[in-house]
Amino acid sequence: MDFKTWWAAEEQHNGYDEAERAWDYQQAEVERLNAHLATVQKQADDMVAKHSVLTDNVLSCNAVINDNARARQRLGSVIDEYKKEVVFLRGQMAGKWVSVAEGLPNFGESVLVLADEYMSICTFFFDGSFCDDYQQQIERVTHWQPLPAPPEA
Repeated sequence: MDFKTWWAAEEQHNGYDEAERAWDYQQAEVERLNAHLATVQKQADDMVAKHSVLTDNVLSCNAVINDNARARQRLGSVIDEYKKEVVFLRGQMAGKWVSVAEGLPNFGESVLVLADEYMSICTFFFDGSFCDDYQQQIERVTHWQPLPAPPEA
């Protein structure tokens, strides 16, 4: 074999080696990209599943909110009826003394109190005390009654 023939064969052989290396590299790159694609696909599937759960949770929350709104409306109607009844009963009680042993006024309500034969307009506080307009606590209150309604103008 002469040098020219040998050189041509060697170049052809080297070309095959480079092509084979390029092919191996491309195959490895395809495998790496397929693995990455599988990872991304799994992440996308997980996100879709989480989105589905979140959507279900949002729908459930909306249903609860709507139920609560309806309950608040019903409760508001009941409270309005009770307020009317309280006003009616207070009107019935006007001028009648109530023993503190029988019941106490609503917190923050101003009432007429009887303590040691002394009458005063006081406010009933959440701690169970009666205080006058000067924030002096009135001791030994035995009875109270609602204040009369103001005159109509």
